[in-house]
Amino acid sequence: MFSLSTVWLLSTGFIATIAALYYFSRHQGKQQQYRQQQGLQANAALLNTMQLIQQHRSLSSREESGKPALQRQIQQTREAIDHNIACIDADFSSAISFFNSAVWHAFTADWQSLSNHWQVLTTLDNINSHCLLIKTLLEAIPLVSIDSQLDCTTADNRLYHLLRSAPLLVEKIGQFRALCSATISDAELPSDELTQQVIKLGLAINKELIDLNSSLDMPASCHQPIADITQTISAPRTENNTPALAVDDLYEKTSVVTDALVDNIRHRLIKAGRENITG
Repeated sequence: MFSLSTVWLLSTGFIATIAALYYFSRHQGKQQQYRQQQGLQANAALLNTMQLIQQHRSLSSREESGKPALQRQIQQTREAIDHNIACIDADFSSAISFFNSAVWHAFTADWQSLSNHWQVLTTLDNINSHCLLIKTLLEAIPLVSIDSQLDCTTADNRLYHLLRSAPLLVEKIGQFRALCSATISDAELPSDELTQQVIKLGLAINKELIDLNSSLDMPASCHQPIADITQTISAPRTENNTPALAVDDLYEKTSVVTDALVDNIRHRLIKAGRENITG
């Protein structure tokens, strides 16, 4: 038989164990919540950086990129990207291991190299170099999510479209804009191969935008600018070889779509953070 003192000690020990487990559980929950908040914020910063690199790609791919006004825009975009990268390093490198990885350090070095030497590249090499940087950012998003205990691996998960599907579509639109810019900036007639590549990409994006409406509640007409540009690019040039679409109009129309997508993603990431996602 246990004495009363023994029973009291056992009971006290049991209660203390339960209390410790409860405290540990709450502590672990708060840690997970903090990591997830950091992951959401880091992914939002990566998406913003990706959008700026897309802008730099489009601006630097234009035939008149040597003009002073455009040079200032390119320089301002470069400075914004540099600022974003510095903020990411300062804000997230201590909490998220990806930002201490060789991949991230290689990305920042490659960006510095490209931002200093893009002028010596051909238009297509310049576009491809920017695409490689953006590909790294797109691949970083799921890695940051894993580090932060965010699940964006399955199509039925609410973060999937925010962190995988939608950013890929934003980049496709960026590639479309850069290729269109190269097409209509060319004083000579663009090759049939390039024109067909632009048309094929435009049609694919148009379909994806329509499909994405159901998952991100985008405006029903958000695909229209891409459809209009694709139709314009597919039309033959006028007798004096003047493109039917000006580069500034192209930039404005595609920016309407990408800005709407990125703003939607950013808004939903903020909302997800406020809802205290725990996976």
